[in-house]
Formats: sequence, C-alpha cells, structure tokens
Amino acid sequence: MDGNHETTVHTKGSRRREAPRRGVLGALVAISFTALLGATPGVYFTTCNLSGPQGSFELLPGGVGPSTLLFDGFTLLAGAVVRPTGLALDPVNERAYIGLMDAGPPDYGGIWSFGLDGTFLGVVLDPSDLGATQLDVIGVAIDVGAQQLYASVLGSTIVRVDLSTTTATTILSSLSNTAEVEVSSTSVYWTENSATPYGAVKRADLDGTNVQTLVTGLNGAKGLALDLAAAKMYFSDDDGLYRANLDGSSPEILLLSAFSVPVAIIDVDPGGSTLYWSDGTATIYASDLDATSYASIASTPFPSAGVRVLLPACRDGFDNDGDLAIDYPADTDCVSPLDPVEGKDSDGDDLADGFDNCPYEWNPTQSDVGGLGAAPPDGIGDACQCGDTNDSGTVTATDATVLQRAIVGLSPYYSVASGLGGGGPGLAKCNVGAVSPGVAGCTSSDAIVISRALVSLSPGIAQGCDAAQP
Repeated sequence: MDGNHETTVHTKGSRRREAPRRGVLGALVAISFTALLGATPGVYFTTCNLSGPQGSFELLPGGVGPSTLLFDGFTLLAGAVVRPTGLALDPVNERAYIGLMDAGPPDYGGIWSFGLDGTFLGVVLDPSDLGATQLDVIGVAIDVGAQQLYASVLGSTIVRVDLSTTTATTILSSLSNTAEVEVSSTSVYWTENSATPYGAVKRADLDGTNVQTLVTGLNGAKGLALDLAAAKMYFSDDDGLYRANLDGSSPEILLLSAFSVPVAIIDVDPGGSTLYWSDGTATIYASDLDATSYASIASTPFPSAGVRVLLPACRDGFDNDGDLAIDYPADTDCVSPLDPVEGKDSDGDDLADGFDNCPYEWNPTQSDVGGLGAAPPDGIGDACQCGDTNDSGTVTATDATVLQRAIVGLSPYYSVASGLGGGGPGLAKCNVGAVSPGVAGCTSSDAIVISRALVSLSPGIAQGCDAAQP
C-alpha cells in the first residue's frame, strides 16, 4: 500500500536518538549498479580519512584488487581541506559525481564532476550556489533520464541540481540529520539518523512535497538502496541490514551486526543476484540477496565514503540504445535498437514488464493490497486489479454496487462515460469478461460477474480489463 504507510522495524528502550558523527560519514557507502559500454566494469569508490585531508577516487577493475587510483588531489584542487564523500554515476554520459565535505578552514564542500578515468570536469555544486560558505554533502544520487542530481547535506537538507543548467534548489529542509539519498523516476528517498523515534527512512515527490515516513525505529539509519525492478528497498542502521517494499511494508531483517559484520550502506545488482555493502571502515562485502552468505571483496585505504559498482554492459536497467526498452536483465547487444532480449517497460514506471505486477498500468510502488474479497495479496497490482471499480485495491461487493449505480446515473460516479469513465481507474478495471474490452464493455453484466465471483460462482473474474491489457 502506498500513502502514509509507516513501518517500525525495531525499538529499544535504551537506544540513543542520534548516531555518532562517524556513523554519518565514516560509515557511509553508496553502492549502485550501472553499466557503461566504454568504461571499465568494476567497483568505483571514494575514500575519506576522518583524521586528515586525504581522500581518493579509485577503481577495482572487475571488483577485485589491487585498485587503480583515479584521483587524489581534492584538497590541492580546492585550495581548501576537503574530503570526498558520496558518489553517483551517470551511465549515459559516463560521468561520476562526487560529494565533498569541508574539513577547513577555509570553508568549502559541494559536488564535483569527473570522467570515469579520473579526469576532473568541473564544479557542479558550490556552497555559494546556495548562499553558503560551507556545504557538507553526504549522499549523492542521480536521476539519469531527467539529468537531475540529488544530494543529502549534513544536518537537515536535500538539494537538487539541474545538470543542464547547474541550477541548485533546496527541496527539503528541517530534516533530522540526513544520511543517504536515492532517487526513482517519481520519488526521492533518504535516511535520517535522528528522526523521532530514532532513525527513519522517508520519501517525497521529486519537488520535495508529499513527505512520507516509510520506516521508523532504526538505530541511527545509514545506508539506502533501491531495487526498482523488484520494487524493494534495502536499508541499514547500527544494528543490521533490512529489506522492505518501496512503501516500507513487509520489512525483513537480513543481517544483525551483533552476529555478523557491521553494515553501513548497501545496494543490489538489478537483474542479478548480488547484494553489496560496506562495514563502515575499509571493507566492502558481497552476498546473495538474502545475505545468508557473504564475503569480503575489497579493502580500501581509508573508510569508504561512496561506492558505485559498474557492471558489464547492458545490465543496468537503463535504456542505453534509445529504443524505449530497458536493457534488463542481461542484454548482450544493447547498442542495437529494438533488441528483443531487452526487458520492455511498457508503462514507463522503471520496472521491466516481467517484474511488474501491472506491466501496462503505471504503478512504480507495486502496491498489492489484496485480491478477491478478503483474500491476501494475489500478485496482481492494485492499479490493474480487474473488478476493482472503486480503486480500493480489492474486489468487493461495493465494486459491483458502484458499477451498477454508475450505469443508471447515480452517485458516486453518475456515469460510466464520465465519472467512472473519463479515463479514471474504475473504468479501466470494470470490464471483468462479460463482454469485449472497452468503454462499452462496462455493463450490468460485469457487475453480476463480480457479485457471483465473490460467492465462488462462475464464470469468475477475467483479468482482461483495459488496465491489464497493452
């Protein structure tokens, strides 16, 4: 379910309300998977020395050592003592965006752009762009299609940068010690270290409106990663690693730090089967998606501050060849338009059809409240649940009543052609197989079919309404 759903993962009466500073920066690792046709696959990462000015941008080719140093002149280039932090990769334009944290004086911070060979390309966000002298950026994420960069700033704000104009805008403020940030095509997600109670995972629309608390009760929230194809998010705190639906529902505990290694921040290979995370010091781990078995894959010279994993070409979940089809899960020829191996995203919700519970109806949250009557979730998304004329997510006697009333011009919709009709979700789901699809198909016969199905009588509801069809 979407909306103001809130999940409490766990609580402790003696738990502190704010994680120590090291839990905000030294343990921050953002791992995300992208693929570039001309770049070296491997683990791209930044390191940050909390006790000095050293920091670096490096690559582990193929995900194994030794690492290749790409850039280590942050302080020299800035003319101020700065430390690299969060990292985001643009798989279309072959760019890396690195957040900076001031270690002054003089004050500094912001975001810089690099090529994937370590070539410095320019300043993307300077503190002066927001009327500040210091801007401690922690997490960085990019909406590649819209060319919008999102950054969590230590303290209380999230900033959006339009990469086409380099215009910076604060979209969220008065937050509670922001940590990691991630973005989908519709929402920005972030973690807060000291939200009440304790830590939390939240999201908002891309302009910062409609803020929702998804998860609470975290012991100093840290990492955050989105697996949009599977409609899951992974997040971590001082106690462990967790997974939930994108709306925060159905949370699972994957790892508890007391019985394994600490987990700082994580991400998942979209289209693969590997989960990655950092322990907040100088080690990066890989595991299966349930974190039942894990191993160290890399050691870094200083605590990892940002890690992004670049997969071999055509496994990144992006439309690399511009044919409006997602190169997913594994496309060996994604430079060829209309490649049939690609995972088509018919409704444009960033979920390949084979992984979308409503492949032809836009539903990025994958909400599935239930099915027929009081049945549990049935694998059919709410957006295309045929028979759900009142758009509640389930099919009940109310749906039959709403349809019958609309047909004879009564409230709440008054007309199949305008109220339920007019392109609304009810019309798209009211044809349950009584007649052929289309506006003319929403008749009293469909209402009868719904009523009979609720008492287990034939013919049953056919999943063939407009919302379920191409």
